[in-house]
Amino acid sequence: MHGRPFFCEDAGITRATEKGLCIRSLGWSPNDDFVYDPAVDSFPSIIERIKKQWRPDVVLFWAPEMYPPPFDVEMSELPTAALISDWNVYYPVLAKNAARYDTVVSDKRGAEILTNALWHADYVCPLYAHNPRIHKPYGIPKDIDLVFVGNLNFAAHPVRAQFLERMARLSQRYRVAIISGVYGEDYGRLLSRAQLVFNYSLRGELNLRVFETIACGAVPMLEESNQEAWDWFTPNREIVAYDEQNFEQQIESALGDPQRLQKMAAEGRERLADLAVERRLALFVDHIWQKSLGERRFRGLTEHEKKYETARMYVHSTTPFHRAAGELMVAALLKEQPCHPGLLTLAAVCALRQSSKDNFRNAYSHVQQAYRHASNSAPYALNVATMAQMVGDMENAERHLRYVLENTSCAGADDLIGEGSDPFFVRWLRALAEQKVSASMLHAEAFIRLGEIALKKNRYGEAVRFLEQAERLDSASTRWILPKSTAYWNLGQNISAIELLQNSLCRLPMNFEVRELLCSLWSAVGAVREARALAENTLTLARACVDPPKNQ
Repeated sequence: MHGRPFFCEDAGITRATEKGLCIRSLGWSPNDDFVYDPAVDSFPSIIERIKKQWRPDVVLFWAPEMYPPPFDVEMSELPTAALISDWNVYYPVLAKNAARYDTVVSDKRGAEILTNALWHADYVCPLYAHNPRIHKPYGIPKDIDLVFVGNLNFAAHPVRAQFLERMARLSQRYRVAIISGVYGEDYGRLLSRAQLVFNYSLRGELNLRVFETIACGAVPMLEESNQEAWDWFTPNREIVAYDEQNFEQQIESALGDPQRLQKMAAEGRERLADLAVERRLALFVDHIWQKSLGERRFRGLTEHEKKYETARMYVHSTTPFHRAAGELMVAALLKEQPCHPGLLTLAAVCALRQSSKDNFRNAYSHVQQAYRHASNSAPYALNVATMAQMVGDMENAERHLRYVLENTSCAGADDLIGEGSDPFFVRWLRALAEQKVSASMLHAEAFIRLGEIALKKNRYGEAVRFLEQAERLDSASTRWILPKSTAYWNLGQNISAIELLQNSLCRLPMNFEVRELLCSLWSAVGAVREARALAENTLTLARACVDPPKNQ
C-alpha cells in the first residue's frame, strides 16, 4: 500500500489479516516496509527490487492526488488501484492522472459522477477509518451535549452552516460547542466528552468523522439524505439521522433519552467492529483482483501530456518534496513549450507559494502570458484579473473582468487560480468534477468583482447594475448580497438595503459580518428594537462558537 490508508494517520492495520492478506507499506518514509527515492526510482524498478524479498500481488495507492505515486506506475506488471477521497477539490489533478491505474475507487457519489474518456470510478465500501490510538473512549465526563468540530468557513459550506446556525440557537437549552482547530488527543477527548457529534458530509459519503465519533464513545448525527451511510448503518439505531424538517426534534429526542443514547453508542461500536479495516481491505483487494489489468489509458497520451500531468500532480501534492520537484518539472517543460497556457498557470501557482513581491509579480506575468495564448478563455482572463487585484493593478483587473464577460469559452477550466477558502472557487472545483462548469458562473463572478470595484469608486448605481447581473446569472452565489446592500444604502435607498439583508439572512448562515451591518443599519434608521433583537440573536450564535479546549 502507498499513501495514507483509509485517509488516516494510523488506521491500526495489521501486517497479516484473518482474511489471509499479507500487507506491506511502500513510501519514502523510513517507517515504511519498502522505501524508495521519489526523485529517482520508477515503479517497475521498485517492484523488481521488492520481489527479491517478497512477492506482491496487487498495489493500492491511497490518495494519489495528494501523495503522488512513483514514476511510471502506469507501466506496472501488477494490478493497481487508486483510492481517491476529496475529488470535489482535486478533480483537476485526477482528470487524467487517475487513468494511470487499472481501477479507481471512490465514495458512492464519486462512483456515480466521476467518469470521462479515460477512466471511471467504482464503489466498493467506505474509504475511511479512525486512528485507534487517538479515537477511543477517554473515560471522562460527558459535559457537552452537542458538538461540531471542523472547518468554520461558513461561506464555503453554506448548507452545513445553515444547520450549524440552528444548532447554535439550541445553546440556550443545551451545552453546545462549535469548534475548529482541535487535533490529536485533544480532538479525541473532545469527541469523548460529547453526547452527540453533529456531522454533515461534503459528498454524501460515510465520512471520517463518523468512524472517529463512534470510536470515541459518542453518537454521530448525519444527514438522512447521505448516499452511503445507510448501506452500512441503520438510521437512528447507531447514527441520529436528520433532515431540514426534523433537525431540532431529532436532537431533543436523543438528548431527552440518555438510555437510548447509551444503547446507540454501544451498537455503533459493535457495527464498527464489523467494519474493521482488515475486512474492508479484503473487499478492495477482491474487487481489484477481479478486474485484473485494465486499459490504463494514460499510456495513450502524448509524451508532453504525460509530463504535463505529472507536473500538475506534483505541484498540487501535499508533500513539500513533490511540490519542489513539480516546480523543476514545470520550469523544464516551459523551455520546451513556452506558450502553453496550462504550464504558464502552473508556473504562476508555484510562484504564488513563495509569498514575496517578486514572486507575485512573476505569477502575474505568467497568467498574463497564459491569457495572451488563450485569449478566448474566460478562466484565463479571470486569472489575470485575480492576480491584478492581488498586486493592486486595479485598472488591469477591471479590464480583464470585462474580458471575462466577452468570452464564452471555458477552456482552461481546470487551471483557474483560487483559494480553498473562497466560496466561488470551492463551488467551481466541485462543478468541474460534476461536469457542471459554465461561462455563466465565471460571468457572475466577474460582475460581482466589477460591482465591488464600482462600489469602492463610489459609482453606486453602476455597482447595483453589475450585482443585479450577477444575481441573474448565478442563483447559487450569495457574494453579491453584501455589496449590493451597501450600494443601496449609499444611494439613499435605506429600506431596500435593510430588506435585502434581512431577507438574505437565511442564505448567509453564521455570517456575523452581515449581522453586524444589519444591526448598524437598523440603528441608523431608528429601529432600535429590531437592532437589539438581532444583536441578542447573534450573541446566542456567537456564544456557541468556543475556543479550542485546553489539555484535559
